[in-house]
Amino acid sequence: MGANAQQATGGEFLSTFEGKMYLHSDKERSNPIGSLTGKVTDFYFQEEEFNGAKVEKMYLVITDDKNYKLGLKVGSKQYAGLISFFKNANLTQEIEIVPKATPLETGKIMIDYLVKQNGSWMKSFYSKNGPNTLPQWEKVKVGKQEITDKSAYEDALREVVEKEFLPVVKGNAVANTPSAKSETPAPQDVPDDLPF
Repeated sequence: MGANAQQATGGEFLSTFEGKMYLHSDKERSNPIGSLTGKVTDFYFQEEEFNGAKVEKMYLVITDDKNYKLGLKVGSKQYAGLISFFKNANLTQEIEIVPKATPLETGKIMIDYLVKQNGSWMKSFYSKNGPNTLPQWEKVKVGKQEITDKSAYEDALREVVEKEFLPVVKGNAVANTPSAKSETPAPQDVPDDLPF
């Protein structure tokens, strides 16, 4: 089963509470999900409203016995971390997402999502000091107030999702459709601009 829980059934969306994932339909939060396994079949961005404020989320769709959708706030540590792990994964193959809960001094629990593939933990592709870096956040003044501008950083991550990941995972979605052809294309039918 895709959602590796205590035989959790029903529902497709996942929610996170106190460092654990649950099926959205599990209102009592009685079946925490230890990990989510399957093929990534889609990514999409959606603007939502939360406590009166507009929030943009990226939804990751993993398909196994059904579609599971995990929403991550654009710009969050979890969003950037998952993209960085996926850069080192083969998105044509099955992956496993494992939530990791870290208690904070404030009493809250922070969650990170780790990625495992073929029995190995994926390492982060991006680092602050190394060959693979993302644009730095910039401090800018708006009137007398200094704010952090993450625009270039967030644009770079979105470009990875839209231009690198999506072309690959759309092939997974086709492969998971019952009516899809399973024959290997003739050599002349294979596009020469694959991103991998």
